[in-house]
Amino acid sequence: VIHRALVIIRNPMHAIPSFFNHIYEMKNHLPVHSQRAPVDAWIEWRDRLAAIQISRFEKFVDYWMERFLQLNDNRIFVSYERLTDDDMGAEEAIRMTRFLGQSEGVTPIDIESVPCVWKSVVKYKESLKASNNNQQQQERRR
Repeated sequence: VIHRALVIIRNPMHAIPSFFNHIYEMKNHLPVHSQRAPVDAWIEWRDRLAAIQISRFEKFVDYWMERFLQLNDNRIFVSYERLTDDDMGAEEAIRMTRFLGQSEGVTPIDIESVPCVWKSVVKYKESLKASNNNQQQQERRR
C-alpha cells in the first residue's frame, strides 16, 4: 500500500528525445549523457516509436493522477524542468524536503542547507567546471 508519493515528471518533449539518446548510448556502449544520437537515427526511431512512448507517458501520469487521488496532501508532483532550473531548482528542492520531512521516520536536512545540497547534486557539472578552471588558473600562476 502506498501512503505517500513524490512524483517527478519531465516534459515529454524533452524526456522522449533524452530517452532515445540513452538507448543510443547503451546500444553503442557509450558513457551515459555523453552525446546526442545522430539526427537520422532519432528521426527513424521517432517515426517508428514516439507515439508508443507518448502513450506510455500518458499512462504513467494518469496512474499517479487518478489512482492515488486519496493521497491528497500525501502526494506531490515535481517538474523535472523546475527542479533543474537555475532560478527555481532550489525552491523545488525545499518543497521536496518539506514534503519528505512529513514522512514517518524521515529527518530531512535543515532547510537553509537545501540550496547548497541542491547545487552540489543537480548542478555538479558546473561545480566540476569551476573546480577545473580554478586548478588551471593555479597551475598557470606557478
